[in-house]
Amino acid sequence: MAGDGRSIIWRPRTSVKLRFAFAQGLFTAFVVGLLAVSLYLPVRSRLVEISDRSYQLLAENLASSLFTPYAEALEENPLNPSDSESWREVRQKVEQFTGQGVRYVLVTNEQGRVVYDTDPGRESLEGTLLQISDADRAKLLSNETVRRSETRYETDHFVFTAPWLETVNGVSQVRYAVHLGVEQNTVTGEFNRLAQLFLSLSILGVIAGMIAAYLLAARLTKPIISLTESALAIRAGNLNAYADVATNDELEQLSREFQSMVEKLKDFYFQEYQQKERAVADKKRLEKINNRLKELDEQKTDFLNAASHQLRTPLSVIHWSLSLLSEESEQLHLPDSEKELLTESLKSTKRMVDLVNDLLDLSRMEQGRKELTWEKANYGAVSKELVEALQPLAKNKSLELTYQQEGEIADSITDQKAFYQVLNNFVDNSIKYTAQGSVHVRAEQKGQHVEVTVRDTGIGMSKEQRERLFRTRFNRGDEASKMFANGSGLGMFVAHALLKQLQGEVEVDSVEGKGTTFTLKMPILKEAPKETRHEEDAMQFGQAEIAKTKRDADQA
Repeated sequence: MAGDGRSIIWRPRTSVKLRFAFAQGLFTAFVVGLLAVSLYLPVRSRLVEISDRSYQLLAENLASSLFTPYAEALEENPLNPSDSESWREVRQKVEQFTGQGVRYVLVTNEQGRVVYDTDPGRESLEGTLLQISDADRAKLLSNETVRRSETRYETDHFVFTAPWLETVNGVSQVRYAVHLGVEQNTVTGEFNRLAQLFLSLSILGVIAGMIAAYLLAARLTKPIISLTESALAIRAGNLNAYADVATNDELEQLSREFQSMVEKLKDFYFQEYQQKERAVADKKRLEKINNRLKELDEQKTDFLNAASHQLRTPLSVIHWSLSLLSEESEQLHLPDSEKELLTESLKSTKRMVDLVNDLLDLSRMEQGRKELTWEKANYGAVSKELVEALQPLAKNKSLELTYQQEGEIADSITDQKAFYQVLNNFVDNSIKYTAQGSVHVRAEQKGQHVEVTVRDTGIGMSKEQRERLFRTRFNRGDEASKMFANGSGLGMFVAHALLKQLQGEVEVDSVEGKGTTFTLKMPILKEAPKETRHEEDAMQFGQAEIAKTKRDADQA
């Protein structure tokens, strides 16, 4: 019965021993019945037939032996032959046939009247006319012995009638007839007693077979019961419960295999217990490591937040001052070497400002403090505006930067500034890592989302680089580092995290040496989504490196 440890133990509703004994009894009864049908009934019918024929012959012999004395008695006294001296011989011959199973003998004359009855008592039939059916009379005239049934002395008898025929003028007539009365029980009684004996022996055989089958089944089921009790004890947790079976047959083999299985179960249980102990210890150790990593991550985040805030203001002042000097360089009549130095300083401060801004965004997202301003905007218009703003950057590298829009694009509720920042990271990245060729931006509405595709002919990425592009911070490929040494690798991570907050998705298709295609899928929202809890934002956008550190600790 399937179930857990609390389920009720299944109990058998019947016993194998009783079923086996019952089946044996049915089988014995079936065999006895088959023997009765195939042997007893045909033999009984045959023996009854033989018995009938014997009494018929006896009646015929008696009828033949009475001819001479019966004829002499008729000569002496034709009207009443039983009063003649010759009739004594008739009685003697008749009495010889009684006692051979014959209960009484009647002799009738040609009219069918009884002239002699071996029972002289008050129930004697002498002088009475026997009633014989026409069919039996016809058989008698054909010299056939007839058997009929009658009741005399309140007992059923078979009466065997043998005629003695005499031919007068070519016509057969019954001169006299002999009637032997035999009790029916004499013919069939022995067979009935044999049937009763056969039935009694059959019942005893069925009972003996059932008892023997029960004892045999008890001997067979005893080892099974022992195995069942052992299994129940093991189920309760006692792995030392062994079934004691010594039958030297298949049941003992089953018991030995069962014990072997229990031994293996014990080994497995102890191994599992040890593994569980180790797992508990490892879990405690990992919890300590995790808590320590969280503390370090919080300290790192606090440091980045504080450092970024402290660096942002002076860097902005420096960048503004350098920009002002660069614009006034012609009026200041600076030498070419100083102009070049000023230009490089301006570029460096710009990279520093961008890095600080990325770090601030990253810090806000990790702490769940990056708030979005949801308003109606058009992804196509924002994309076009960005491409126009980056045209000078592309021209400085002699690249072709183009924008294409397919059909109308519906307005959507989004953070326009955040989407501009995301798309700027992807387009700027394509321009940065494309030495020659083009960067193409395409926007198209497909159903309830807008696809913005950024395709370039740059250096491309390997499969490994694509897999870790958005998973880790400060991620840069070898070719990208050689081509643009001052990049931080943080921009794509921040852009992807911000894209998730906008409920967008990005797909990357890239071939090394042939270029990269970024496909941004932005949903068209009719209303601002519900506020996302800061804790969930932090887990989604700011814990990638913590998860990586945990995996390293687990593998260690």
